[in-house]
Amino acid sequence: MKKIILSLLFFLLSLDANNSFINLKRLNKAPLEVVLKQLAKELSRDLPKNIDGFMTLAKVNHLKRINYIFKNIDIERANEIKDALKNEKSKAYLKKLFFLNDKEEICNEKTLKYILSRGAVLKFEWLDKKNNLLFSYNIDNRDCSYP
Repeated sequence: MKKIILSLLFFLLSLDANNSFINLKRLNKAPLEVVLKQLAKELSRDLPKNIDGFMTLAKVNHLKRINYIFKNIDIERANEIKDALKNEKSKAYLKKLFFLNDKEEICNEKTLKYILSRGAVLKFEWLDKKNNLLFSYNIDNRDCSYP
């Protein structure tokens, strides 16, 4: 996941709506939808990409202020996850663990947190290898607001 976050950062630091070099100060001037659309396009270029032995970043899509991030889990190779998906209580716990992991990495990265503060939403959809939805969650600015 950290490699994916680094890819996001590299993209945000180097591209604007015209695919030319920018710095973070100019990020504020770029329309959010343009930033998110380009981000989805850049991330999709090298997909699918293995995250670990049983998870894959499958695709990234863009719609208005939302970037959809689709991740596949090979539940046949991940017995603990396969078992956790069998009942709603353990499935909810698994979803919470995945959410907290993604939230921590995104909210602790200054640039991504800033993009969320502008109104962006990252919608994570976890699918099995047959593209059946296992669970989903959103990460937005409220998730990065600490009391």
